[in-house]
Amino acid sequence: MEGPYTQTADELAEKTYDDEDSLLLYASVIDEVSPRTAKKLGERAYEDDDAAHFSLTTDSMSEDDRMAFAVRAYEEDNVAMFSIICDELTEAHRKQLEDRAKKDNQEMYYYILKNKGEG
Repeated sequence: MEGPYTQTADELAEKTYDDEDSLLLYASVIDEVSPRTAKKLGERAYEDDDAAHFSLTTDSMSEDDRMAFAVRAYEEDNVAMFSIICDELTEAHRKQLEDRAKKDNQEMYYYILKNKGEG
């Protein structure tokens, strides 16, 4: 991480998560964090229902972690977080969830996935 910081990107992201005035700094370091830290911060943002931090964090997660969050949001009927995480799913993961939503007759989730795939 360039700049006057002595902490690692992981440390800075965790530190700035709690500071409401540091969302911009959080956004600038989150791409540099480890997948483990991204998962941890994603979990925290999901639990806090914090769409801003969650959306910034999803890109830094592993593909498996993104899919796990998508399945969790689907199963917990958390449309907001589901919609956010779907932007970062692989085509294969999106298709897998799309098929599940169709089978489960979950039209809203099906159309979210279908529209994300077309965009």
